[in-house]
Formats: sequence, C-alpha cells, structure tokens
Amino acid sequence: MQVGFICPMTEQNVTLEEHCVKCQVECEPLPLLSAMMDSVRAVEKDVYSTTELLKPRQCLYLERNHPYYTSPDSSLWSVYGTALHSVIEKGLDKYNEPLFKNRYVYEKQFRVKVNGATLRGTPDLYDTQTKTLWDWKTVKYYFTGKYLIAHKWEESTYMEQLNIYRTFFFPEATRLKLKLLVRDHNYRLKKECPTASVTVNVPIMDDMDVKWIVGQRLAESMDDQLTGHPPPCEEKDLWNGARCRDYCGGKNFCNQYKEAQDEGTAY
Repeated sequence: MQVGFICPMTEQNVTLEEHCVKCQVECEPLPLLSAMMDSVRAVEKDVYSTTELLKPRQCLYLERNHPYYTSPDSSLWSVYGTALHSVIEKGLDKYNEPLFKNRYVYEKQFRVKVNGATLRGTPDLYDTQTKTLWDWKTVKYYFTGKYLIAHKWEESTYMEQLNIYRTFFFPEATRLKLKLLVRDHNYRLKKECPTASVTVNVPIMDDMDVKWIVGQRLAESMDDQLTGHPPPCEEKDLWNGARCRDYCGGKNFCNQYKEAQDEGTAY
C-alpha cells in the first residue's frame, strides 16, 4: 500500500510525518498532502474493494504486499474526486426535509461475504426514487472519455464496477449512470464533446455473470496471496505502458516491468 511520496525536489522516498511536515519548500500545501494520504486505505486480509478486484492480478498483488511511494502530482486527481463528493454531500445536507434526505443513499460503504472473502464497495450515489445508481469519474477525453461516450466498454472496467455495485448492494436499481467530468476539456474539444460534464448510460449485466466475475477474481486473488506468484499483466492491460508508468504502485517490485526496462520497451 502507499506509505508516502516521491519528493519532486529530491526524487527520494519520503513520508508525510518524517519529511513533509518539516519541509520548508512545500511542493504542495501540507493540508493537501495530508488529504492525499488520508485517502489511502489500509490493506485488510481477505477484504477486497470492488476497484481493487478489477485491476490486473499482478498489479493488485504487488500493491497489497509492498509499501510504495507515488508523486504528489499522481494523487491530485483522486483528491479532486473526493472533494467533488464533499461538494455533493453539502448539497444534500442543505435540504433538511426528510423526504429529500431519505431519497438518496450517498457514499455508504457496503461489505458482503463472498466465497470466504469480503467484497467492499462505496457507491457514489443511489436515488431511491428513480432507482438510479450514479458514479462520478474524472477522465481525460482521449485516454478514456471518448471510449465511454461511444459505449466502448472494453476500454475500461467502469461497466463491471457499476454492475457489481448493483448486483451486490442495490439489486433493485434499474438504471446505471456514469457522470464523466472531462478534466482536459477545452474549446478544441467542443465539436467532439460539447460539455465538460457528460452523462453516460451503463448497460445492466446479468446478475449471474457479475457474481461469477466477482467469485472468480476473489478466488484468484486469494490464491495469489497464498502462492506469491500472480500471473504477468496482459498486454491489453498495460495501456501501452501508461498503467506501469502512471498508475501502478507496484511497478518497482515488478519483474515484468524490470524486464521491459532492460529491453528498452518500457515507457
């Protein structure tokens, strides 16, 4: 799990408590760095979040079993997403009428037992009146956004994520929606993507298919923990090297990544 940052000044591994609080340079305001670390969840034995399960097995194993460091810049957008959730929560709290407040289930954490393990998930928002399950994503248009808008679901795991939430936590939901916030939106994109906020309808998968996916991935992940030998990532999961470079905390412990570096094929 993440235990600290790669200092942008020295490129050394540092921790918030031992280095950042004493640093006079302040690459980022200390409260922001603290918020980044607060978003890190501790690893629990045989407990897997929905988003964890949808990662490649090797990536998941390495991140769960090795302490790693990331640059503050790489954590910025996850904190931005958390901040957005806080804004929505304030919007809900503004209205004290019981009918309004009881209508929405907001960021409630669920845990269910599945095949000897625990599946954890925190859906963004469920509207009990319209039976709509919402999830917010901050995305880059050309990296992810355009594929989601075109319903090319094989380019991400968001369809599986929302369907897992529905199947295990809100089986009564009849509609699934992604709210995309296109963070690189500008006037050049307006012809392809008129607004920076886009709503995408997500197909509902068969419950049995979803349960099979979760059961299979939990079994594989627990087996990887026992053997210590998860399979290498498939080429399609590397995102042309972007996952290794920007999104995998375990890359420094990964033989596959080291081999790519030695061969000069790593990005």
